[in-house]
Amino acid sequence: MCIRDSINAEYMGQSKLMLRQLKRSFNLGHYLRRASFSSGNDPIWNNRDIIENHEPIRGDLERFRLLTQYSFGALRDPKQADYVSYVGDLSSYQILTQIHNRMKDDETGREILRDKPRINQESIKFNELKKLPPNSLGYKYYEFMSSHEFTPDERPLVKYIPDFEIAYIYQRYKEIHDFLHTILFTNVALRSEVLIKWFEMVQLGLPSAILSSFGGLTLLGREDTSNFLSDLTRTIGNAHRCPFVMNIYWEKLLNEDIDKLRSKWRIRAV
Repeated sequence: MCIRDSINAEYMGQSKLMLRQLKRSFNLGHYLRRASFSSGNDPIWNNRDIIENHEPIRGDLERFRLLTQYSFGALRDPKQADYVSYVGDLSSYQILTQIHNRMKDDETGREILRDKPRINQESIKFNELKKLPPNSLGYKYYEFMSSHEFTPDERPLVKYIPDFEIAYIYQRYKEIHDFLHTILFTNVALRSEVLIKWFEMVQLGLPSAILSSFGGLTLLGREDTSNFLSDLTRTIGNAHRCPFVMNIYWEKLLNEDIDKLRSKWRIRAV
């Protein structure tokens, strides 16, 4: 069996045992039958961190307790990424299955579900992105991330979703977030984050996006709310016009001119 140089055979044996133990609780059987545990294109290998981070919920009472705890925490501070993420884990399963169906009905969506690519430092190389044309999506993404000293690995991992493929979809949603900032002309100020969450709420309907959308409004100061309604109207319009973002294979568009993409997707500046 071919194994990456950085991982020894003993570790891989332990990992395979752990994966088989999760076969039932995380609905991994289909993927274990196909997994090579070695190829960079293998969905199990690429998403091993999601699998290792999975924590089963012991009944509805525990789910309710955790959801209440994290919801109050997220309302107090919508920038608390872990709390918002866990609210999504605990409340979004039904919506995520609808997103899953929309992805299965789309050619590019099916390709993403098959490949299960990740947006992280293993797959997105900043040294390569900064060599791209200055107006390309890839360069603008690199410019946005580096200007704020962000890395693609900062998004919290899915923890409580009881199905591997659905968990992957939620992780994918979080990892494309900074591409939305890039394509939608926004920065990382609270006002911009609230607008992004409204975009996500309209497009995806995820409870965590709804919570952040309305919770974020309560934190906006007087200066932030100036002309906010007009920006919000444009953001909602962008969400309705733009293709379904979960069916966009962002990694394959890095060389594309960002203005042409905005024009094609009918995205207007906010």
